[in-house]
Amino acid sequence: MSDAEKRGLEVSKSIDEANKAIEENMRLGKIEQVERKSFQLVKSNFDGPYPSDKFSIKPTGRFFILSLYAEEEDSVWLTIDVKLENDIVEKYPKLQAYKVRPDWIKKEDWVEIYHSCIKNKMVFDLNDEPKGWLLENQSKLM
Repeated sequence: MSDAEKRGLEVSKSIDEANKAIEENMRLGKIEQVERKSFQLVKSNFDGPYPSDKFSIKPTGRFFILSLYAEEEDSVWLTIDVKLENDIVEKYPKLQAYKVRPDWIKKEDWVEIYHSCIKNKMVFDLNDEPKGWLLENQSKLM
């Protein structure tokens, strides 16, 4: 392999690493944006972070909706960026979607669940290809 080819491979590797870093920064930026929005919502007196009938988080009319997967002793909360909560159930029938806090969850617990989703990287966009927990558990959700 010539020196030019070696340098070309090194440059390609550097570009790949830079692209991965950019993607990670963009993902973290999206999570930070969600955190800022959640703070604004929690500061308000809305009944939970996702009262889509009262407040739109995005000008596109999409909302961050808390969803629950509960199967026997296995339960997981996640947040899904979506226009309608019915879209979640259509794509993942075994998820329960909550656009507002259900009566059986205390307000402080509701907010804590939401912050836990952000902390544990359980925030997903329904329009994106499944990744992370959604990808790993896709078969369970159908």
